[in-house]
Amino acid sequence: SIGQRSNMEVCRVAEEHRAKCAAMDDGGLVAWFTGDGMPADQAAQAARCALALHELAQGRSLALARGRIDVAGRLPAGEALDRATRMLRDVASARRISVDEGMAALLDVRFEVVGDALGFALQAEREILEGTRTLLGKPTACVGRDRELAALLNIFAECTEESVARVTLVTGPAGIGKSRLAHEFLRHVRGRAQDIALWIGRGDSLGAGSAFGLLGEALRGAFG
Repeated sequence: SIGQRSNMEVCRVAEEHRAKCAAMDDGGLVAWFTGDGMPADQAAQAARCALALHELAQGRSLALARGRIDVAGRLPAGEALDRATRMLRDVASARRISVDEGMAALLDVRFEVVGDALGFALQAEREILEGTRTLLGKPTACVGRDRELAALLNIFAECTEESVARVTLVTGPAGIGKSRLAHEFLRHVRGRAQDIALWIGRGDSLGAGSAFGLLGEALRGAFG
């Protein structure tokens, strides 16, 4: 339930995040996403939508679930909606964005997800490549990347000592640890040199074809 805010306003915000939405008979609102893309990118899209809707929800709880939904009938139905309804019932007036375990596993690299007695909750979107890497809300160690990290740090030292520019490309399958390697590299760089400016952009499959998308994100981050 979105309190005194109209469903029209809430649906407008949801549609800005490429969601479809509908008002339920109990006064609540359901928004859902369909389409192609990497699961992590789709989860991030849904999480950003949930965070935006939470600002309109006047302190009420939201739930974010991953799964199938049937939109062929008058109102949406399906196991994902049933799970979200159960999560909302369990948290009662906790004023949070509850997420199921499947969503939590996809979100906690890019978003702040915490676990407690009520389950998992989405709190905020992280700064790009900032913060401690987690798995289901728990910090994880960085192992097995000493050689790659040393190579990156040597390249950085060459750039600063000899005033030259270098480009480094790190490739690998999804989930192998590229983002974690970048995080560890930036952590070491900040410890060595305080007088640096970091401009960071992140692309995802949902933004494919957007002209200057990476540059735009880097500029937004740099300008705050």
